[in-house]
Amino acid sequence: MRKLTLKRGVFTISLDLELAWGTFDLWGTPDTDIPQSSYDRFVQTRRVVIDALLHLFQEYQVSATWAVVGHLFLDHCRAIDGVKHPDMPRPAHRWFKGDWYARGPASTIESDPIWYGRDIVKKIMAAEPRQDIGCHSFSHVIFGDQGCSAQVAEAEVAKCVALAQEMGINLKSFVFPRNQEGHHQILRKHRFSCYRASQPGWANMSNGQAQRWVRFCRDLLGISPPCAVVEEKLPGLWGISASAYYRPAHRFGSIIPVRSRICQSIKGIAKAVDTRGIFHLYLHPSSLGFKTGLLIDGLRRILQHADQKRQEGKLDLLSMAQLAEILETPGCINGRHQVDPRTVVAGPAVKRE
Repeated sequence: MRKLTLKRGVFTISLDLELAWGTFDLWGTPDTDIPQSSYDRFVQTRRVVIDALLHLFQEYQVSATWAVVGHLFLDHCRAIDGVKHPDMPRPAHRWFKGDWYARGPASTIESDPIWYGRDIVKKIMAAEPRQDIGCHSFSHVIFGDQGCSAQVAEAEVAKCVALAQEMGINLKSFVFPRNQEGHHQILRKHRFSCYRASQPGWANMSNGQAQRWVRFCRDLLGISPPCAVVEEKLPGLWGISASAYYRPAHRFGSIIPVRSRICQSIKGIAKAVDTRGIFHLYLHPSSLGFKTGLLIDGLRRILQHADQKRQEGKLDLLSMAQLAEILETPGCINGRHQVDPRTVVAGPAVKRE
């Protein structure tokens, strides 16, 4: 029997930092989150949002996990013999025709700041308290799609690790682009200790219309989210599932009141405190790109509540990497050192493998 034993509840926040890389492959398709005509302006606001988030995290002493697309470690790049990033093998995603890097400008951060983010990474590195800088692939290739081969996934991860090391960053946390998991063995090969796993449940299994409707109603009503499920996918590689998504306030998200987002997170924190479980909130900086003031204030109220529970000795605020370190502590997972690490038996917050 393997049972998660934490001293108190845990609240963790992970952020997907992508800029243009997050949706460039969807431009011109029905799945595009934002009309392309307003995309540049929208992405530009993310630097303002990131400053506001870092200020909040400093105010409430929060170490969050920033999953950074690897290309954002750069401040420039250029084509070689007319080919952009010739060292990178290309995915074969069925919805994207042509060269995966064709839309990248191969220029500089000064001329095209929505494609580069070295300045942002440096801000995160300098932030207090120390933030967890993780990996979100090099170019937002979808690992769980059949168009992403093992060769592509290996190159995406290895490139990120090398660029991060050049900046003195040791990557430990991973977030799969669009939350589509795949090629876990490559993460372990490169010594990642954790990744954000998909939210459990039927409504999160696909992006079909019915599932989207269920998720929308759940968020609109502020229904209590589940605690995270923890799984040791491979020895030393922990999957920590998401509990809730802090939605953007554009399109259908504009219908959901900010108070619903706050209520949902407060319920998630309460459940983590009561069960000594994990509430894992994730967001994109783009989630705060519209109605920025309202959404920042909503997040502030969530952090105020979490900080109060921490002061009461009922909650820890940890990054994914910090949580993974605790999961490796003898005794945290009962029976872990008496059985094969890949064999996970029932436990309230530990996934059955």
